[in-house]
Amino acid sequence: MTYLVRNDSENSDYSTKTMTTEFRMRIQPISKVTYSIENCLRIWYTFPMFIWRGRYTEKLKIGTPYAVDPTLVSQWLSNFPVRFQSLSQRSIIWRNIMSEQKTHDLHVFMRRLTEKMADNYRQIQERATEDPGTAGDQGEENWAELLRGWLPRTYEVVTKGKIINPDGDVSPQIDVLVLKSIYPKQLIDERQKMFLAAGVAAAFECKTTLKAEHIEKTMKNCVAIKRLYPDRKGSPYKELYAPIVYGLLAHSHSWKRENSTPKENIKKKLWESDNKYISHPRECLDLLCVADFATWTMLKSTSSFPKFDGPDVGAQTIYFGHTHHKSSNLKRFYPIGTLISRLTLRLAWEDPSLRDLADYYHEASIAGGAQGFSRKWHTSVYKNESRPPSRIGEFPRHPPWDEWANNFV
Repeated sequence: MTYLVRNDSENSDYSTKTMTTEFRMRIQPISKVTYSIENCLRIWYTFPMFIWRGRYTEKLKIGTPYAVDPTLVSQWLSNFPVRFQSLSQRSIIWRNIMSEQKTHDLHVFMRRLTEKMADNYRQIQERATEDPGTAGDQGEENWAELLRGWLPRTYEVVTKGKIINPDGDVSPQIDVLVLKSIYPKQLIDERQKMFLAAGVAAAFECKTTLKAEHIEKTMKNCVAIKRLYPDRKGSPYKELYAPIVYGLLAHSHSWKRENSTPKENIKKKLWESDNKYISHPRECLDLLCVADFATWTMLKSTSSFPKFDGPDVGAQTIYFGHTHHKSSNLKRFYPIGTLISRLTLRLAWEDPSLRDLADYYHEASIAGGAQGFSRKWHTSVYKNESRPPSRIGEFPRHPPWDEWANNFV
């Protein structure tokens, strides 16, 4: 069976016999078990379109038809019309649609976590006028408790401290830190608040009510923290990522008046702050979670189209906003689920023992759908030995967790 997917791109100057107004797409199913439409179909670029079957993809080329499994795709196509933004907007769409007939227990846990965080926020707001300092400490402890409950027991979660590198350089104050299993127990027991950089897996700034200035400050601190670590080389992944995850966590946000646009406000501030402070992809903010609203995550790509991007574009960084958007048809989406799923995935790139769990969260679809925007980077972001080969409209096969893959979520 074949389905037609309409391209609604505006201002497109790309026209060939294989890329016309309507595309004939056929997708081979990965397996007989349907965990998520994401396992057999991802449409995430503007136009021309990339067709990608996760890490299990074979070599796919633009304009080539592929087989479709009507059982997996028919409901998805009826509920979600695939619409592409104009090329000038460089908007990227990623949909992760799970069968409405199936409800995983993880979604119930995510709902309970969200309700608990909302209760914590109400309590903090009631105490804020009496003791603002204590209220802020309680907010940090709420997030530390959540991470302790959902990260493997081998990780230690602590509050308040700074990171120090081998040269003696020190980070700004950090609210919540996730320590690796290798971290010296004696230093933890003595409650030392200066943490060794090599033993810190992740760090977070925490706010009870997110404001625009918090995003800018966090982005600035992100650069300072990631520059504590030496540049890595040997693969595109090592070039594009620092060995630490850094993010911003908030119970809620300040844009709640009538006609306020919190999604656009956060997106705008992310974009402005990224362009103002970030000078290399490895310095980008990894996560921004607002527990009662949305989560933004970072994807980095080594793919480009020279016809549109120019011959010297070697990477793209993409902030994906996982939100309740009308076209996703996801009624079980919770921003905390995105945080847990994507944090586990990012940690798993550095800690292979987490990869089975990261894959499980991915297949259970607790991260939700997303829409994002990209920033292009020159090929000079790579050292010569780490520069990926040119990818012009095709996706070569890569094994799972390959540091030379096309994309790193």
